[in-house]
Amino acid sequence: MRMRFWKLAGVLAATIVIMGLSSCGFFVDPTISVITVTPATPSLLVGQTQQFVAVATYSDGTQATLGSATWTTSNAAVLLIDSSGKATAVAAGSATVTATSGTGSGTTTVTVTTAPLISIEVTPANFSVSKAAQATVQYTATGHYGDNTTADLTTTVTWSSSNTSVATMASTGIATLAGTGDTTIKAVSGTVTGSTQLHVAP
Repeated sequence: MRMRFWKLAGVLAATIVIMGLSSCGFFVDPTISVITVTPATPSLLVGQTQQFVAVATYSDGTQATLGSATWTTSNAAVLLIDSSGKATAVAAGSATVTATSGTGSGTTTVTVTTAPLISIEVTPANFSVSKAAQATVQYTATGHYGDNTTADLTTTVTWSSSNTSVATMASTGIATLAGTGDTTIKAVSGTVTGSTQLHVAP
């Protein structure tokens, strides 16, 4: 009788441990941490279409393309988007595309023009600065279009620094100086890239 009691106690203890592990979250599915919308900051002509893709990064570090997401546009007068993420440019201007899945969301900005984007001018050009003198540099991106017009693309391009140990870039075009040396600052919109050199002295 005593042996049966101990066997039963062991089974109950194992059950309690398993339930405790489950309640502590050991078996909880990973959740979406970040959604990235690609392509980033494209420039479209009126009448062009663009298929957007939403890539989810999960809490366990894995990534996967979302088969379904809720797609919205901030400005339907400029850009329409359907349930599959396919957008149609209808008028000149800019619009933010958002992909939402559960509690996660990601965005990108689309610029729509009546003429193609030819080049991007990044200023200040070939800039030299002393890290001891200042901590940041504000860059601007000016788009040059096929109809000889220009537009300020500073907040819509994707900024990057080729050497992040020298400077890192914010989405607003601000370079934060991290060390000394040389780096290439790039501004990208769709397939068009503008760049300039930054030298940071001690």
